[in-house]
Amino acid sequence: GEDDRKRFAKGLEQVFIDNYAAVPPLSIERLLALRDAGRLRILRLGNDYSMQSDESSGLTIIQTEAGEEQVDIMVDARGQPALTLQELPFPTLRLQIIANERASDPTFTADDASDMLDGGLDVDDTFALNDGLYSLSRVYCLSIPHLLKMHPFIQGLTSCNDLAKSMAGSLAQDIDGLNAIMRPRISERVAHIDDTSLVYCLSKKQWTRLPTDDSKVAATP
Repeated sequence: GEDDRKRFAKGLEQVFIDNYAAVPPLSIERLLALRDAGRLRILRLGNDYSMQSDESSGLTIIQTEAGEEQVDIMVDARGQPALTLQELPFPTLRLQIIANERASDPTFTADDASDMLDGGLDVDDTFALNDGLYSLSRVYCLSIPHLLKMHPFIQGLTSCNDLAKSMAGSLAQDIDGLNAIMRPRISERVAHIDDTSLVYCLSKKQWTRLPTDDSKVAATP
């Protein structure tokens, strides 16, 4: 329950370690057995490597500091990479975000815009886009790949749950604030309608304006 989770977060969570490369022991034993049998080779790629697919041969070519390797089948199990602002599939929103930053910073340059496109989305604690001269505060982003650059540890179902709760709470506050503004306006409009001294009667051809002091109002056929 929620109370158990809070108790865990307050105490035991502080001594837990997240292992992002966890593999079941049985799978490790199988890999070691394949290596011992000469059917598996483990390569160290390092930080500086590249992979390219050769369409003519169907091979995947891996270039490392130690040389080149070619494999018949490539299974990419590196997980979801962090996506950049350039990869956000809403071109107009991308332009609006950059325009927002440019309008609020007079020293903003084309290089700054390029850096923004290569970076992640800038969101607040409720995962709404950070506000600026042009309001984007009602635009929320819960797309984890686009948040990974700024929040690299928001992964898994628990993070999805936290993101949704945070956004929903912000939306609820916005609705409450809007209601507080709109209710008096609606009441004012209703009172104005009650004081209206004219009655409008719809005919087939036109709207006919009739004074309220008529004892009888007949709709034209």
